[in-house]
Amino acid sequence: MLESIGIRNFALLEKASLKFSSGFNVITGETGAGKSILIGALNMVLGERVGREIVRPGEKFCEVEAVFAPPFPERVIKFLKDMELDETELFLRRIFEAEGRSRCFINDRSVTLSSLKGLGDMLVDIHSQSQHQELLNPSRQLNLLDLYGGSAGLRKEAVSAHGKLVDLHKKREELILREEETSREAERLRHEIREIDALELSDTFEEELEADYKRLLNSGRLAEGAAKLYAGMYESDGALFEQLSEFGRISLELSEIDSGFTPVNSAIQKALFDIETAANLLRERVSPEDNPQARLEEVSGQKDQLISLKLKFGPEVEDILKYRQEIGRRI
Repeated sequence: MLESIGIRNFALLEKASLKFSSGFNVITGETGAGKSILIGALNMVLGERVGREIVRPGEKFCEVEAVFAPPFPERVIKFLKDMELDETELFLRRIFEAEGRSRCFINDRSVTLSSLKGLGDMLVDIHSQSQHQELLNPSRQLNLLDLYGGSAGLRKEAVSAHGKLVDLHKKREELILREEETSREAERLRHEIREIDALELSDTFEEELEADYKRLLNSGRLAEGAAKLYAGMYESDGALFEQLSEFGRISLELSEIDSGFTPVNSAIQKALFDIETAANLLRERVSPEDNPQARLEEVSGQKDQLISLKLKFGPEVEDILKYRQEIGRRI
């Protein structure tokens, strides 16, 4: 039963308290005596919605506390046990601030407004015009119907079966979610494998890539230099090969007279062979490769891709290749 109620800064009341005796209590008074304020305060502490106008003018908050004496209904005891609260005593308290914030307490434990209202609905029925009555609550109606039909045990079994069904649905959703996560993870790994394999990495890949980039970046200069070397060594008038050929002819004639010139002629002949070999190599370098700018852009793109892979999977090519092997095994 409701044992007492304490009110502070509620509507026109600065401070008031009221104790109830066991049995039937009657509160009477003329219009304006404060009966409705008392009911409003009780509604507030039971978790009903209230507006800022309930705070006494000039005050920052209002507060209502209600104390209930045992014995309590079984459903109230169950509620308190589920909340891990002492079921041997019960007092509710609610503070409502002028800014609109609300704080609720059950046995000095901070709770949500919905929890306070849930317990309040079990404790008090307010029978008055436009007020909620528990008999209109569908849940209460079902309880009464089950009690009347003697099906409380069957209802308990149904509740238990429903709880198990809910758990199974929850586990099913968890399995589906886990499967989706596994599928997404596998697709992510496959994407990373494709990203790494696209560069065809090897232990010497980075060195070769840098060499290609340097060569393509200077392709014009390389072709120009090769042309000058080829002309000076082999192709132009008075080229080095032409001069050495003349020197070779002279040294050959001298060696036929004096064998001491034979080593000189041999050295000149070797130099001629080396110059001709170099000229053949230069001939391939005189003309720049087809569309070097497109190839340079391709190599630059590969350098950017390699930098991206290093940021994602490791600072060195070796680390990237190790990661590739690891995710390959995981898939």
